[in-house]
Amino acid sequence: MRRLITMTAGMMLTLALAVAANAAPAGKGTAPKTGKGIQNAKKVAQAKMERSKKMQDVEKRGHAKRQQAMKK
Repeated sequence: MRRLITMTAGMMLTLALAVAANAAPAGKGTAPKTGKGIQNAKKVAQAKMERSKKMQDVEKRGHAKRQQAMKK
């Protein structure tokens, strides 16, 4: 019985949410645009992350080469 009540309540909430989403205006959101400075900072941070990943990869390859040379 509890499960049936829970499922019914869930369906009603889902239906209410769908109706509310369809009733919302279809215009642009009210979220403010991010400034140029923030966009540039994000790009810089992403470039630094990519560079550090590349450097780690190069270090791993160099370490593997040194280990292989020592085995010979």
